[in-house]
Amino acid sequence: MANHELEIEVLRRMTPEQKLAVMRSLIRQAYALKAAGIRALDPELSDQEVQLRARGEVEGVSIWLAPIEYVIVRKLEYFRASASERHLRDVAMMLRISGPLVESSAL
Repeated sequence: MANHELEIEVLRRMTPEQKLAVMRSLIRQAYALKAAGIRALDPELSDQEVQLRARGEVEGVSIWLAPIEYVIVRKLEYFRASASERHLRDVAMMLRISGPLVESSAL
């Protein structure tokens, strides 16, 4: 029996819970590899910043994206440091537009 046939047979015999555990393990490994790559490119980032970074594309241009919760927290920190009302207006607009999508536990 060839290796790929053996692998298919093993997968067929696994329970759904076992398959889910394997998928979760693969996802964790992929995230760890991604984090190592990001860390290599920008060693000054905090662990949280590394975990939150994601690549996106806008009109053919590759950009880094951050979750809205991260942006809100940073805007509030900037407000505290500068007292600029602009940051509060930005947060209010983000919550008005994306409020239901914001994970309040992440704030």
